[in-house]
Parts: sequence; C-alpha cells; structure tokens
Amino acid sequence: SDYSGTQSVQTDTVTPVLNARVVFRDSLTDVDSSAALPTGVDSVRAGRTVYAEIWLKDVEDADPAIVGGYLNMLYDNAALTVQEVTYGNVFN
Repeated sequence: SDYSGTQSVQTDTVTPVLNARVVFRDSLTDVDSSAALPTGVDSVRAGRTVYAEIWLKDVEDADPAIVGGYLNMLYDNAALTVQEVTYGNVFN
C-alpha cells in the first residue's frame, strides 16, 4: 500500500505539496504515522461500522511538514451516517 493513485493538493505554482488518500477500515489504525498506508476494506455490508481514515504525505523535499489545512468529504447520507469525527494523537 502506497500513495499511488492519490489526489495531489496543489499550490499557485502547480507543484504538488501533499498526497492525500482515504482508507476505509473495519477498525482504527493504532499508529498516527507510517511509511506505508494501512490495509483497507473494499466493501462494507449494510449496518456495519466503517472508519474513514485520511492519510497525508508531504511531498516537498525541503523542510517537510504539514502545519494546517482542511478537508471536505462528500458522501451520500442515505447510505452513510457519520457518528463521530476524531483526530489522531499527532494533532492533539
């Protein structure tokens, strides 16, 4: 699992600075930082709990860091119900 096929976030200079990936899982990942993406699930049965984890990777060579930002996720609320939004320990 890597960041291939991810959406690049771009700045005014059209240079990608972040790669982002949403990974759907049956349980929360127990780490906030990893060289490889955690394994996700391909499908979820109705009525089951699924966790949508957003993983980011800084692709800048000079002084890599993620210091802020925001994310809008669109979903069909007839198919999904958001129960809670939490942040990993890296953001606390």
